[in-house]
Amino acid sequence: MERRQIYLELIGVIRHVLLGEPMPSIPDWEPLIRLASAHKLIGFVYRAAVGNSDVPAAMLEQVEAAYFAAVGAQVRQDHFAGELFAALRARELPYMPLKGYCLRELYPEPNWRMAQDLDILVSEEAREEIDAVLTPLGFSRERGEKGDRYTLDRVRVSVYTEIPEEDVMRAEGETLRDSLVTEDGILYRFTPTALYAALLSRMYRNFDTGEGIGIRSVLDLHMCRLRLSESEREAVHAWAQTRGIAQFVRAMEALADAWFGDGESTNDLILLGSYIAAGGTVVGTADAEETKKTGRLRRIFPRYASMKRKYPVLKYLPFLLPLFWVARWLSLPFSKRAAESVTATEDRREKMLARVREITGLTAGETAGAATSALPGENF
Repeated sequence: MERRQIYLELIGVIRHVLLGEPMPSIPDWEPLIRLASAHKLIGFVYRAAVGNSDVPAAMLEQVEAAYFAAVGAQVRQDHFAGELFAALRARELPYMPLKGYCLRELYPEPNWRMAQDLDILVSEEAREEIDAVLTPLGFSRERGEKGDRYTLDRVRVSVYTEIPEEDVMRAEGETLRDSLVTEDGILYRFTPTALYAALLSRMYRNFDTGEGIGIRSVLDLHMCRLRLSESEREAVHAWAQTRGIAQFVRAMEALADAWFGDGESTNDLILLGSYIAAGGTVVGTADAEETKKTGRLRRIFPRYASMKRKYPVLKYLPFLLPLFWVARWLSLPFSKRAAESVTATEDRREKMLARVREITGLTAGETAGAATSALPGENF
């Protein structure tokens, strides 16, 4: 219940900033800051906290520290993006930014939606040019069959030469490049409907294969959908029907409306929202077993954050965490009833997973995203 309350507080903060609704009451800012940082939404909390007399000074310092750390990482990434784009433009090599770089433009303020990863689509001939730009700057390169990944500290640049077929929405007979938008033949962009379709397709694949989605993904969906006309939305829905993800799209749009619009919530949406806010994923059998193991370890060695709430002294003496683990073990009733409680918790989780799969149109054990990923992509 406590975790659900925290994520609802974050939703309330986002509505306050975006829609001007009254600021929700925040009894404890620390878990809210952690959740907002984990979901890359600290910009909203910063906007709501600055100038708010209800925020304790110590918590305001934490908000500012988290926000400026994220801004610093974003500025650094933007610097390297500028270097890379300028080099491609000088060589007249076409490129197209993907994912977060495009989605940030949908927000009234870019720092409300930060992205420390830069994803870019280029032609095959541009790959070595990109390497010639990024390697001297200190990036390390990890080569792939259909693209490369570069890393430098916390900055990541993913270079793609293909987009999976299922991510592309275009008219019959169109090539990928024909379906894009460009003003100069160098910088390309998705059309609004294609961007929305690509976002939905990636959300589905991540949700299905176990990578998961977060609150920010649902907010991206809402902000992207606001730009579309009713006929454009219908076109995307028709495309989703052909992709076999129509039920998933309906569920995510309903959740986005309930969280950030004027849609009504339901028991199904409450369950789905809680699952996403907690970082939940729909996983196959092997991944589910691994998740169970992790859950058991967490019951034996709970996180510092949860232990701190149970034993407040740990706020001041965090190095005593192992001792309090021992104290907790000694206080637990190692009995048949305790074992039955653990089993019941796992059974409830399995039932929740099954219901989430039903709501989103996914079925137990299937990994459609993994199956479709083998389809050939289309070269830019």
